[in-house]
Amino acid sequence: MGLSFLFHKDVQKIFNNFHQLFGIRIAFFSPDGRELKVGNDASICRYCRSVRMCPGGAAACSAEDREGRILAYTRKKLVTYTCHGGMTEVVKPLIRHENLLGYAMIGQIRTEELPPVLWSSQWNATHDEKLEEIFVSRPMVGKRELMQIIEMFSYLMDLLISNNMIEQTDSNVSTKLSAYIQQHIDEMLPLSSACAAMNLSQSRLSHVVKEHYGISYTSLVRQLKMEQARFLLTHYPDMSVTEVASAVGFQDSQYFSKVFRKECAVSPSEYRKQQIFPYIQQNSNS
Repeated sequence: MGLSFLFHKDVQKIFNNFHQLFGIRIAFFSPDGRELKVGNDASICRYCRSVRMCPGGAAACSAEDREGRILAYTRKKLVTYTCHGGMTEVVKPLIRHENLLGYAMIGQIRTEELPPVLWSSQWNATHDEKLEEIFVSRPMVGKRELMQIIEMFSYLMDLLISNNMIEQTDSNVSTKLSAYIQQHIDEMLPLSSACAAMNLSQSRLSHVVKEHYGISYTSLVRQLKMEQARFLLTHYPDMSVTEVASAVGFQDSQYFSKVFRKECAVSPSEYRKQQIFPYIQQNSNS
C-alpha cells in the first residue's frame, strides 16, 4: 500500500507549461518510485524507447532512475547525471520539514553528439534505421541553456513545496521509516532502534511495514541495504567489496557477500563486472 497524494490544480498546469515551453519531459514520483504526474502526459522519447528494447536496456533505465533518486535524497539537493543511454537527467528531492514528499524529474535531454556505442551496436544489428539517426532527431540542448532550464525547474519545484501544492493524504510513517533507514544505512538497524526513532511500538511499526511494503521490517532493511550496495558497486569502482560492505552496515564482508548473492544471484564482484552504466555525474553548481 503506497502513500496517496493531493495535488493543487495548478500543479498539472505548471508541469504542462514546462513541457510545452522546453519540450522536456517532467514528472513527479512518490518516495517509493511511482510516477504519479507527467507534464502533458508525455511518454518517454522515441530514442529512450528504442534503447529500452535492447537487451538490458529497460533494467538499466529503471536502476539508474532509482539510484539517481537515492543520491538526490542522500545529498538533499538536485542532482544531474548522464544516463546509460547518453541522455542528461535531472532529479530533485521535494522535502518539507525534513519529510520527503517525493521527487521531481526532468530528462531525456540530448547534450551529446552521438549515443553510446553499446546501444548503437545492439540496435543497428537488428534494425534498418540507425540508432544514431533516432538519437540526433532529439533537439540538442547547449550547456548554458541547460543550466537555465535546470534553474527554472528547481525554482518551480521550490515554489510548489513552499506553497503546499503537494500533500500526502495518509500516514507518512512509511516515508519517515524509509528515510531513517537510508540515513543510517551503515548501521545494524535493529527493529528496536527504528521504533525508538519513530516513537512507535515494535508491533505497530511491524504492522506499518507489512501494510505498506508487504514484507517484514528485516526484509525491508535488507532490500534497502542491497540496493545501496548495488549503487556503490556500480558507481564507485575504487571501493573494495569490504568497504562497500561496511558502508551498508556489514562488518563481516563474507557474510555481506553471502547475503548479496542470495538477493542478487551473483557475488558482489561478479555484479560489478556485469555493470555497463556510466557513473552518475553530480552537478556541482546545483
